[in-house]
Amino acid sequence: MLQLELFSALNMVKITPYDIRAKICLLEREMFKLADHYTELPTEHMFAPGVYIRKVWLQKGHTYIGKIHKHEHASIISSGKVAVVTEFEPYQVIEGHRMFMSPSGTKRAIIALEDTVWSCIHTNPDNITDLTALEDFNIAKSYTELGMADPVPLLEGEV
Repeated sequence: MLQLELFSALNMVKITPYDIRAKICLLEREMFKLADHYTELPTEHMFAPGVYIRKVWLQKGHTYIGKIHKHEHASIISSGKVAVVTEFEPYQVIEGHRMFMSPSGTKRAIIALEDTVWSCIHTNPDNITDLTALEDFNIAKSYTELGMADPVPLLEGEV
């Protein structure tokens, strides 16, 4: 699996967090060129006072690029196995059941090595239930929203 070999290679070379961020964004750009192959992830949304939980099902053998998270949040892999690259953790294989924290600014490249169930637990101080408003609250459209350098200028039509 070529993507997994590329992920593993990141551990063997000196690469800055900014370089990893750029490579994830460039991979995402290339994947968008295959937009006709894009499908929505099966997703479940759950709410509790002050909390929003988003659970997704990742299909074995597929590559995913996450969005830029504005806030630190908890993640739980309930089952499955994934290879993950972020600028904060250059390469790791995570197996369920595992809980971990994701820092603000996290954007991931993920390869599902097995069918995987992944949940993100976000704060929701205003108890928002509208999914568009929740995304606006939790997801940055660019790194500059977080005061971070955007590694790849957006092309026309990209969000």
